[in-house]
Formats: sequence, C-alpha cells, structure tokens
Amino acid sequence: MELMKFSGTPVADSAAINELLARYGVKFGIYKNGVFKEQLFPFDAIPRVISTKDFSSMEKGLIQRVDALNLFLKDIYSEGKIIKDGVIPEDFVYISKGYLAPCSGITPPKGIYSHISGIDLVQAKDGEWYILEDNLRIPSGASYPLIARELCRMASPTAFENNRVTDNRNYAALLHSTMDYVNCGGINVILTPGRYNAAYFEHSYLAEKTGAVLVQNTNLFVEDNILYMKDYQGGKTRVIPCVNYYSMNIGKRFWTMDNTDINRMFPGYDSGETTQRIADGVFKEIQGYIYGVQLASFYQQGDFLPLVKLMETGFTHHSDMTDFGLPYAFVRTPRPYDTTTLNYNWQIWNTKAFSLYTNATDNIDESSAKAAVDAIIRFMVRRGIIRTRVSSGYVTEIISEDRLLQVHSPVSGICRSYVETGDEVRCGDLLCEITDPLEGNVISKIFAPVSGTVFFRYNRPLEFEKSVLFKIIRL
Repeated sequence: MELMKFSGTPVADSAAINELLARYGVKFGIYKNGVFKEQLFPFDAIPRVISTKDFSSMEKGLIQRVDALNLFLKDIYSEGKIIKDGVIPEDFVYISKGYLAPCSGITPPKGIYSHISGIDLVQAKDGEWYILEDNLRIPSGASYPLIARELCRMASPTAFENNRVTDNRNYAALLHSTMDYVNCGGINVILTPGRYNAAYFEHSYLAEKTGAVLVQNTNLFVEDNILYMKDYQGGKTRVIPCVNYYSMNIGKRFWTMDNTDINRMFPGYDSGETTQRIADGVFKEIQGYIYGVQLASFYQQGDFLPLVKLMETGFTHHSDMTDFGLPYAFVRTPRPYDTTTLNYNWQIWNTKAFSLYTNATDNIDESSAKAAVDAIIRFMVRRGIIRTRVSSGYVTEIISEDRLLQVHSPVSGICRSYVETGDEVRCGDLLCEITDPLEGNVISKIFAPVSGTVFFRYNRPLEFEKSVLFKIIRL
C-alpha cells in the first residue's frame, strides 16, 4: 500500500482516501442501457458505529438467521417440507430466477449451501436495527469494507489505538479456513464472470488475499462427475535467458555486428540485416504462447521501482498486470517506434505480453532478481499455470505513463541526492544538490516540482546538463 501523508482524521482526508481508492481500482460496475460503466466505490468518512452491547445481541440473531437460511436452502433442494406444509407458496420458489433446478437433490460438502452471507442492516428512527435484505451471493461485498478500513487506519491510526474497534483484518484468513473446511481435496477457486462484471474488484481482491485461484466458467469442466480446472500443466513454458548473449562479454546493449537494438526489430525479417533475421527467428519460436513475459532492460542509468509494463493494444486487459503483485503497473500508449518492440508484436500476434523491469540492468542485484522471479511465479500461480507457495506481493497501482514527471539537471556536475526511490516528496522538497567538480561549491539545487513518489533516481556521481535526474509519479 502506498505511503501517503494524512492530516490525521478520515473526515479531513476523505478526498485523499477516495483518490487512493480510485488509483487502486476499487470500483464496481453497472450495465446501463446495455453499456458497461465502472464507478468508483465512494468512501464515507462518517462511520456507522454499533456498540459492543448492541452487536453482541445482534450477532446471536444473525448467526441464527444464517443457520435458518442454510436450512431453508437445504430443504427446498431436497424434501421441500416448507412448501408441502404451506409455509411458503410453491410459486415463490420454483419460478424465482435464483432457483437452480439442476441442483435439486444435490447436497454440497458438509451440507453448507451458503458459505458467505451478507446481511444488510438498517437502523430505524426508533433506534432498533432491522434486516434490509439477505445476500447469499459469493462473495458479497466484503472487500470494500476491508480496503476502506485499511485506508482509515493509515489516515487516522490514533482512532483505532484509542478506541476498541473490532478488527476485520482476519477476514481473509476466515474465508480461507471456510474454503478449506468444505474442500474435498481439490484447489480453492473464486469464480468470476470476468473483468466486466460489476464485482470484479471484489473477486480479484479476495482471490489475492486468500491465495485462491481466480477462474471463469471457461476455465472449468466436468468429467466423470468431478469438477476440474483447466490449467497449462500440459502446455509448454519456455525460458530464454538471453537473446543478445554477446552483450555479456562486451557490455553493449546493442547487437555487436551492426550496432542495432534487437528490441526495435520485431517481428523481424528473414531476408533482412543480421539483427532483423535473428529477430525473425526468435519471434517465430515464441509465437503461439498464451502469455509472454519479457525481462526488459531499463535504458537509463539509475535506480527505479520494480514495475510491469503493458503496451496499450486493446488485446490484454490492464487488470492482468496486477497478478504480478508489483507496486506499479504502467500502461504505455504505443508511439510509432514502439510498433517494432517485442511486447507490441507479441500482442498483435495474440499473446498477452508484459515487460517486467526490476532494478540494476547491468549489475548483480540479488534482491532485485528475486523480486523479478517472485513476480513471475506469482503471476503463474494466479493464472493456474503452476502450483506453489509464493508471497502475496503488493496491491498494484495501475498508472499511465503521462503521470511520470521527469526532472532534468540544468547544469553538469557532481550530483548528491537526498531522496531514494519510493520516497514520498512534496512540491518544493529538496531532491539533490549539484556541485562544481573543480571549485567544490554547490552550483544548483533541484527541488521537487510536484508532489508524488520518486520512481527513478539517477545513481551516477557525475551527471551532465539536461540529464534526467529523477522521475516522479504525480499524485
């Protein structure tokens, strides 16, 4: 979660919290006149307080209600006594669009029909609490109070330190244990209709927090009355350590024979120059894969935050990048020269392609390398390609490149930086000083032109006029 300076109260910081909710993609979608529209989930800074005394009584009733709802579902899908006894009219059940006739006679594991119940409460003018409606859909809106509470803790930690507020941070663990309890020996999955469903954020957020696999109906099939998930275990996973291996010996980014950048030569040309022919051979070998990840080299000298980048072609959904669990995901609108890159061409030929950047292109950096490997493994696990344990990573913020502001040096000299990558800066904060290499005096001070997060920092002592010293992700 991004570090941000708050004033100390959710009311004063409601605008900042709403901005973070938007940047983390906390949205819900609706269809209006056949058109899908996403809306930001609004944050209300005024909490609805339920006292411990009131809730202890309500909790008993809610548990009883959930048990009753589960028994009701069990009855209508089996003996139907509640209908035979005339308690509920037959038409109320069987013509309901929520009734699933194929499920009649089926008893789920442990006899549990409703694993999550969202009971909507409303307090009337007389002070009494009433049930507004029962939601038995799975999941049922749990992710929104979870992430809202997380942001509230950031904005006003003292409010939680000074008051006995019931903690909801164990929800994912409770949901995971519930899934394990009814598991018949398979894997835990959360079913989603896909990116354009109203509750997609909910599905993806809980899948990430519980470690379950997010699947669509097209990922599932039944064989011999057993439900299976399609994965890519029978497919191929190819790893190409390096295309331009000569560069390891001479320290050059470009191809040695004609001084060209192979990443500007795709899809290649089998009758062209040397690099074009090599690009053609490489591209033919890697076509046809569902996913492609390029460990790209950063073209500027310096430190930067790990990120995954996507060329905007319309083929790959932006939300797919969140499965890497890196802090940032960039969406780049292709420029004319980008049409010859591997990432762009991979997508044009129907491979969901991503470029992965970590720190230190030409230095040995074990922690950075581990972050890259973990990100790829995390992506493969969440996509059902492999099964293993990996850290959950970050809540990824998806941003467009136009939010990056470059800070240039006005003069040449020796640069002394006062900030690191990942630091939060405010407009006017001192970023660095530039010293005259001959006289030893400070000839320029560079201040932050905007508020935001330091994404890139030049890390060489000597810099030249017009060099990019910093890149800041604007708030």
